[in-house]
Amino acid sequence: MLDGPGRPTTGSQVLLALWFLATVEGVGSARQLARLCAEHDAYRWLCGGVPINYHMLSDFRVAKQAALDELLTQIVASLMATGAVSLERVAQDGMRVRASAGASSFDSAKGVIVGVAVTASGSDAHQAPAMEEQIERRTGQRPKAYLMDGGFAAREDITLLEERGISVYAPVRLPKSRPEEERYQTRYGDTDQVIAWRQRMASEEGKAVYRRRGATAEWANAQVRQHGLSQFSVRGLTKAATVLLLVAVAHNLLRWLSIQAA
Repeated sequence: MLDGPGRPTTGSQVLLALWFLATVEGVGSARQLARLCAEHDAYRWLCGGVPINYHMLSDFRVAKQAALDELLTQIVASLMATGAVSLERVAQDGMRVRASAGASSFDSAKGVIVGVAVTASGSDAHQAPAMEEQIERRTGQRPKAYLMDGGFAAREDITLLEERGISVYAPVRLPKSRPEEERYQTRYGDTDQVIAWRQRMASEEGKAVYRRRGATAEWANAQVRQHGLSQFSVRGLTKAATVLLLVAVAHNLLRWLSIQAA
């Protein structure tokens, strides 16, 4: 018999499985999850008779942010390796959540989350380049097309994305008191990249591509809201980011099962 500390009573795999199940069922509170571990048969089975308290669950979730981020990367990489997901088109959509705000980016073919970020800003402006950089770090590739709503479509951001070889699809706003026929006309200060974007969005093909965003990024946001992402039960951007990563991983695992079954 070895002298020294034994194996932890509750392993990380058990705690992660509990949080996955809770997330899928829309439970985001560590206290509520602890009650389920004592009262609900499915959660009690996962616990294996080992007592669980909310401090353990809460501390685990906060401590595993880096691991959850890496797990999200591994899931996306695995889906791409099998050909189930590509970066042909990526759509970005913002989601406002009480107490904080999240911006999530989704692969438009399969509804798979390929990047997540949390910010306290009430505006989507200037968030697209950083999200695209995260996607490249996570996947090793740049998207071919980037779909985003008007809140993300700052001219400097469009210029930067286009310079990276990415075709931007975003609505072109009509200046106030201007006739409709001027919507896609070149404006003072436009770069060559912005001009190309305006011309793309003036075409029927560009409009058709952009219309796919609503059924992809917005659909994915609606799905994660079903996992309880309507109000954060934690305080601070760091903890909120961990919750968002957990939701993204759980969502992608469900999407993986759905894609395999199709």
